[in-house]
Amino acid sequence: MTGGMEVDYSILREASVVWDGAADSLDGGWRRLHGTSGSPMDPGVAGAFETFRERWVDEVKRVATRSQTHSESLSDAVAAYETIDAKAYARMRAILPFDYRDSTLDPEGAPPPEPSPTPGPSPSPEVGSEPEPEPSPPSPSPGPSPTPSP
Repeated sequence: MTGGMEVDYSILREASVVWDGAADSLDGGWRRLHGTSGSPMDPGVAGAFETFRERWVDEVKRVATRSQTHSESLSDAVAAYETIDAKAYARMRAILPFDYRDSTLDPEGAPPPEPSPTPGPSPSPEVGSEPEPEPSPPSPSPGPSPTPSP
């Protein structure tokens, strides 16, 4: 996969909180506007006021609902991204060589640390040291014994 997308979860959470706050404010606004009445006004003005008020109540209610939907969508996105990341992290760790499984994967993309040292082949002899003598080949057997065994 080429390209990609980086998502800062804290920014998404903050945006969700802002949208939620806007929804709460707008919700209170349309409710207060809905509670007003044109009754103390002149009948000609009261009719125009009612038409105006109803349109504004409907529009502010619609914007409040949309704001709440944005807030919930952002919260849902963060939850989904975190779940996907956790599953991808687990799958990635499962395919790492055993020595790397206890290491942490750097979210900044740095390579993982080297695996813990394991016993390997003997070190090569130092230059100038005496080589070990090669073992001598086994000597041939002299053959069967001249005297039979009892």
